[in-house]
Amino acid sequence: MLIITAILPVFFVIMTGYLVKKTFAFDETFWKQMDRLIFYVLLPLMIFKTLVEAPISLDMMKVGLVVFIAITVNAALCFLVRALKIWGKIEPVPWPAFTSIFQGTVRVNFYIALSIATIMFGDTGIQILSFILLFLLPSGVVYSICVLQKYGGISDAQCRRGILSVLFKNPVIISLLLGVTTGLFIDELPVLLDETLSIFGRATLPLALLGVGASISFRSLKSLIWPSLIAASLRLIVGPLVGIAVAANFHLSPQETTCIVLVLAGPSAASSMTFATQMGGDTQLMSAILTTQTVLSLGTLSFFVSIMQ
Repeated sequence: MLIITAILPVFFVIMTGYLVKKTFAFDETFWKQMDRLIFYVLLPLMIFKTLVEAPISLDMMKVGLVVFIAITVNAALCFLVRALKIWGKIEPVPWPAFTSIFQGTVRVNFYIALSIATIMFGDTGIQILSFILLFLLPSGVVYSICVLQKYGGISDAQCRRGILSVLFKNPVIISLLLGVTTGLFIDELPVLLDETLSIFGRATLPLALLGVGASISFRSLKSLIWPSLIAASLRLIVGPLVGIAVAANFHLSPQETTCIVLVLAGPSAASSMTFATQMGGDTQLMSAILTTQTVLSLGTLSFFVSIMQ
């Protein structure tokens, strides 16, 4: 019952986003601006508040490290699968298409994982996911930028600027660093500020999930189902299996391991489409991968969370 009450509401909101886009006259600009609002304002404020009040421990860092290891293993497997021509009939998949498959393998939709973790574990789930985010950006995002630079057609200088921008100008990373630093000096925020940030936090996840639903596109699936399923297998099955194995080796708690599963058994980040568009990836394939993973992740999340429960 806990699985149903935690996971299904999240996917109902996602499908509402899909229906809203299909039904009402909201163009792409609307959804892009909403994504910017979430990424630059709402999510950083929620993360800052959470980390200020979160106790920093070695176990929290271990949780993030497990996710980092699992994503790194997936990245290596993605290159191995291409070398073995598993998704190509005669020749390996073209490099621009590979960049989209790679993003589908290593990127993480943080909003879905955070929404389910919040329902299941409350503030503790938010704290664990916030620490995981410390390790998601230097792995999946930076890996993707480098692969897109190498095989998607941007210059070395642009790649270096892109990585530096991710590490030092990204509002989420800034909020992470500020939250952890502030938490070293104070145990809790002033009541007025705490309540204000709580209001922003309550607005973050519903809007983010609606945006995930709006990014779903079933048109591109027909001719691209095979590479989409390969990316989905690595992302939704291999990733969480690696995460569970490493978490067991690190002796993490079931709650912490469940949060890891929520990150690794969910779909790739919706912003993967933006990366593909701006850095020379295969946008049609990227859309097909995101749609496939979003639909299939309802099953993979339910399966792996039920195992942990």
